[in-house]
Amino acid sequence: MNAVDIGNLVLADGRSVESWQAGTAQDDSESAAHIQRLIHDPGEGASKGYLLCAATLVSDNPSQQLSDIVLYDGWHRAAAFMERVRLARAKSIPGYLVITRTADRFLPMGLR
Repeated sequence: MNAVDIGNLVLADGRSVESWQAGTAQDDSESAAHIQRLIHDPGEGASKGYLLCAATLVSDNPSQQLSDIVLYDGWHRAAAFMERVRLARAKSIPGYLVITRTADRFLPMGLR
């Protein structure tokens, strides 16, 4: 996934990665500290590990547009990755995308 892909993800709670990162950055929490560690890691940092995402096919044709892509695991890595892209220190991050034919029952009704 690249920066455009990450910017288009919807977190499992309905927020964007960018809005979650901004809210977390204002906290003095372990989440904020973890994101900072991933950003400043001299190695691969945020690019370690995989993002886990899911989307639903809009029609039976796989080439058709998908629903929003929902990020379930990797919120901290995605937030740190976006900052590393802004700093020109990263270009892509690995991820798994699970494609389903039915709407995700775990999402709030407004996001289905």
